[in-house]
Amino acid sequence: MGELPPYSRLEHERRFLVRAERLPPLDPAEARLIEDRYIDGARLRLRRMSGGGRPTLLKLTRKYGGPRPEPITTLYLDAGEYALLSDLPAAPLIKHRYHLPVGDHWFGLDVFAGALAGLILCEIEVESPEVLASIVPPDWAGDEVTDDPVFAGAALARAIEPPHFHR
Repeated sequence: MGELPPYSRLEHERRFLVRAERLPPLDPAEARLIEDRYIDGARLRLRRMSGGGRPTLLKLTRKYGGPRPEPITTLYLDAGEYALLSDLPAAPLIKHRYHLPVGDHWFGLDVFAGALAGLILCEIEVESPEVLASIVPPDWAGDEVTDDPVFAGAALARAIEPPHFHR
């Protein structure tokens, strides 16, 4: 990989469809509500994360695209900045995120709402490609969709109908 864009880091992640019938019980009180807005005409995501007994986080993220690992830059916002940016035209995406321990790592489990209800994805993000390659997905993880553009957040937000997926 060439030089990173200023203030960015590499995102080492993998994503999988989830076999809901194999999941351990989930406590809704532990879920974080994630409200994403994928800004029209840009590679920017505005995010509000709330609930789960933790403070609300407001942030603006840019994913640069291209081969993995992908550069990513995140800027944390205050309420006024978030309100200003939330007026921009964007495609919304709402999900509830749980964090589940698997071995020495934590997987994020995203349960989608609205038109995507029934879709559950999990992801893991780690510090290096070596660690990422060593990850053994849990038995409730199904097909890997890391490189399937249909399951990227911006594509899901703009989907006219839910993607066809196997659990």
